[in-house]
Amino acid sequence: MQPAVSHSPSYPLAPEWRASDFVWTVAGGFAGAFVGAAIAFNAEPLTLLIVSLAFQNIGHLAAVWLVVRRRGTTLTRIGLEVEPSDGVFLFLGAGLQIALSLLVVPIVERLEFEGSAQEITNSIPPDAAPSAQILLVLLVALVAPVTEELMFRGVLYQLLEQRRGFRTAVFGSALVFSTFHIIGLSTDNFLLAALITLPQLFIVGGVLANTSRRRARLGPAIFIHAGFNLVAILAVLFTPELVGS
Repeated sequence: MQPAVSHSPSYPLAPEWRASDFVWTVAGGFAGAFVGAAIAFNAEPLTLLIVSLAFQNIGHLAAVWLVVRRRGTTLTRIGLEVEPSDGVFLFLGAGLQIALSLLVVPIVERLEFEGSAQEITNSIPPDAAPSAQILLVLLVALVAPVTEELMFRGVLYQLLEQRRGFRTAVFGSALVFSTFHIIGLSTDNFLLAALITLPQLFIVGGVLANTSRRRARLGPAIFIHAGFNLVAILAVLFTPELVGS
């Protein structure tokens, strides 16, 4: 029996992706983060965080570019198109972050969870230099959304849609997207942090996948992702006591 495949794929110009293509994009980021951590090994935690994040994104992007070249296509043909009107989706992403944060408050209180669910909070001192804050905002709210949309919606979603249809692609890419972010969870209360954070990220992953499917390009999803991350990083930088509570 042949697997159910969408008769009208969201990205008709996308290449025939293989599972190894996505694996390479993930591995490239891990390799980049390792190199960054090695370079900034003796630096203070904030510098180590910034350098590691920068090299991780460089690794992911380099790997995406290589697999795209290997498949004989371009970033544009797999959906990397941004239009001026996409900017409105930034507000949708910001609203999504705020709404999910408010929804999870009763769960946090019921579990008596203390501290931050994200390890990044522990690496940012209250007196962080403005230059470091700007770099973090750029990495988290600009570079990471482009990187992750190329990985999860530009490669993984399209791979799953080609083989299993759009419903499985939306669910599967959202599941992998949320699981991928286990890496950044707090190690102090890991299980509780995962219980609180991963369902939120699964919902976000589903929204991003469905948006990119409907628009047949990544621009709107990138801005939703950017708005979501922007609210989060600004909260960490300027209201750490609220994040910690």
